Order: sequence, then C-alpha cells, then structure tokens
Amino acid sequence: MKCIPAITLWELWKTRCGAKYGKDNYNTWKTINNISTSLVLILKGHFEKIKVDPNWESVCYLLISNIPHKKIVQVKWLKPSNSFVKINSDGSCKDGYCGGGGVIRDHRGHLIFAYSLNLGHGTNNWAEAKALLYGIEWCVRNEYDYILAESDSKVLVDCVNDISSIPSEVRKLKAHMETTDFILSHCYREANKVADHLASLSYDNPNNMSYDVFAELPTRVKGLMNMDKWEMTNFRTMKKKRNDLIWEPP
Repeated sequence: MKCIPAITLWELWKTRCGAKYGKDNYNTWKTINNISTSLVLILKGHFEKIKVDPNWESVCYLLISNIPHKKIVQVKWLKPSNSFVKINSDGSCKDGYCGGGGVIRDHRGHLIFAYSLNLGHGTNNWAEAKALLYGIEWCVRNEYDYILAESDSKVLVDCVNDISSIPSEVRKLKAHMETTDFILSHCYREANKVADHLASLSYDNPNNMSYDVFAELPTRVKGLMNMDKWEMTNFRTMKKKRNDLIWEPP
C-alpha cells in the first residue's frame, strides 16, 4: 500500500515521457499492467506464500482481503489485593460427563482451598456455573466476604454480569453478588491452568476431592500453583484478521 503511490507516479511519468520524447504511444492498459507487475514483484519478494496474478484486479482484491496473522500476548495469574481471596474455577464435559474444579488463594498466592468435582451428566456451561458456585458457597460458609472470581468462560461471565441472558444455573451466583463483595471477571485459559487441571481430575475419580493443605495437592497442581505465585508469564497465540497489507522496508 505504501508503494502504490510511488509506483503509480513513476509508471505515469515513464508513459508521459515515452509519448512526448520517444516513439511510444500512450496506452492506459499498458501503464496499469506495468503498475500491477511491479506491485506483484514486491509482494512476492517479501511475502513468498501469497499467490496473486500480475493484474490489477488481483492486486485490488488482495488489498481489500482479510489477511490472517497471529498475535502473541503475555498472560499471567495476578494476585488479589490484601482484602480479597481469589477463586479460579473451570468446568468441562467429556463424553457427556461433566467435571468441575477450582482453587481459592490469598493475596500471597497461597492455597486456602481447592476442589475437584464429579458433576455427572450436563452441559459445559452448566459445569462452569456449578464449579464456580461451589467455590463461592464455600467462601460464604467460611466467612470470606471479599471474593474476586475468575473464569475462562466468557458466556458464564457475561451471564452473571448481566451482559447476556441469564440461565437458571447462575441465579444463585447472582444472589451471592448481592449479599457479598463478589466480583467476577473473565480470564484467558493460560491464567486458569490450576482450575483446569483440577476439573480434569474428576474424570479419574468418582468422588469429589478437596484440599486445604498444599502438600496434599497432586504434583502437577502444586507446580502450576507455584508458577502462578511467582507470577510467571504464559504466552497466548491469538489469530487476528487485518484489512490492510503492511510492508515495512528494511
């Protein structure tokens, strides 16, 4: 796109000079073809995988097309403030059976309580809601009133925060928001690995499991929790689409 004005002016100048001082006749289509050919040569030199014919229609189509590219963002679990505890929950379904898991931590990233639930038959969104509700109700029973919750389910977060319609499974969550200082926000899966692994453990155990001592946690969960406590960065690859083609010369 940056080259188009310069190439267009250059080809017009050559055509004008050829017609005025040389023996060439002015030919609009020849000039357009020269512009297109020059652009395609630049494109193939810097974007080898792009396939485009050396004609103006192909160049125009390429410039208005959505060209996918990958964006890498840094993601990490963040500790809550001193007054809050933080819940990370997750739910999943496998072959019709649902499991849920979650972890509750203090402002230093230390374990308060963790759980893995066998939820039986249901849907994925239902499992997400049940896993979060279990953690919220545990906090209420144990008098933790300042609760910061995170879920990687955008559907659940939007439902509880009234951005979309509210299914029956999350009405109790909304009731807790009205009686406690309960805040729910969305997080990427890379910042929710502890809850995700606890949810997956439910498929191997028919009984619910709970932990309040760090040493009793499964080895992988302990490793993931330590990575969160040390605020180690994860990387998330996101596919984006752009409406322009950017070429930066070296």
